[in-house]
Formats: sequence, C-alpha cells, structure tokens
Amino acid sequence: AATLAWSRKDLTQVEREALLTIKYDERNVPAMRLMAMLFRQQGRLDTARFALDNALEVEPGNALLHLELGHVQKELGDDKAALVAFEKAARLRPTLLEALDNYGVLLLKQGMPAEAASVLSQSAKLDPRSPRAMLHLGNALRASKQYAAAEASYKKALEIDPNLAEARFNIGVLYIDNPLPGIEELARLQKGLA
Repeated sequence: AATLAWSRKDLTQVEREALLTIKYDERNVPAMRLMAMLFRQQGRLDTARFALDNALEVEPGNALLHLELGHVQKELGDDKAALVAFEKAARLRPTLLEALDNYGVLLLKQGMPAEAASVLSQSAKLDPRSPRAMLHLGNALRASKQYAAAEASYKKALEIDPNLAEARFNIGVLYIDNPLPGIEELARLQKGLA
C-alpha cells in the first residue's frame, strides 16, 4: 500500500502505511526505503540518511538502498560519499541505469574523465534511446579528448531528442573549444556558433 501510495504521490498515505509496516516488522527494508525517500522529499536529509543506514544494516547488498543513499549524500553536498554509494549500487546491480549515470557524472565531476567515459558507455549501451545517457557520455568523451566520439554522442542525443538544449550547447562548446581533425578553425567556430 505504501509503494502504491508513492506511485500516486500521496505522501501522507506513504508515511502512514510505511510506519504501520515498520511497526509490524521493524526490519522491513522496503518500508525503511520508502520512509527515507519520503524524508528526502521533505528535505529531511539527515533523517533520510539515518533511515538508509539502518536499512543497510539489514540488507547491505541492496543496490536500491545505495542508490537512494547516493542521492541523499549528493543533496547534502558530499559528492565523494555519493560517488561511493552510486558505485556500490552500480556494482551490485550493473543494469541499474540511474546508478551508472550518476556514478559516471560524479566521476567526471571529480576529474576522472576516462573512468567516467567507461561507466557512461555502459549506461548508453543499456539504454541507447536515452538522450541523457548520450549527452553525459558525450561530456565524458569530450573531457577525455575523444572529440570525434563526443561529437557522435551529442549528435545521437539530438537525434533522439532534437529539443535537448544541453546537447546543443555542449556540441557548440566542443566545436568552439577543441581542434577537430578535418575541420578548419573558421569553419569549426562557425559550426560552434550555429
């Protein structure tokens, strides 16, 4: 009932049903996760982290708990702890796209573009119709100085979603800031401005 209420965005019902479940079974991990998600939604990040830590004591190998903890840590401004949580989630469940994407983006933010490109490439392979996955992969490839591959990734993102402004912006940055083989500088700059 709590999960159904979450899907309907009925937060009052989520809290009521999850608390009833925890009262009945204090080690019920899905209910603890829902409470943590509710606390995060309410901006009670320390309480959400506490709930997730408790749930992880019961199920340390639960990828969804690590994923949610990563979001909480990121919102708390602790990117390094978030990176660890997203990495654990991705390692525990290699097909968890949200974990892979967040892990790759944080790797890139931490100055590890080659590692980010590797992780984001996995994400793009798992969901080749995701414009966000292609955009993030393009960013990692550009940072790794793999300009032709970055251009292809940005173009794929725009092919999937022609209105993705971030992809347009980033392909413009790619053309303006980086020498590309086979394109003269003036033509490259004009392409970037376009």
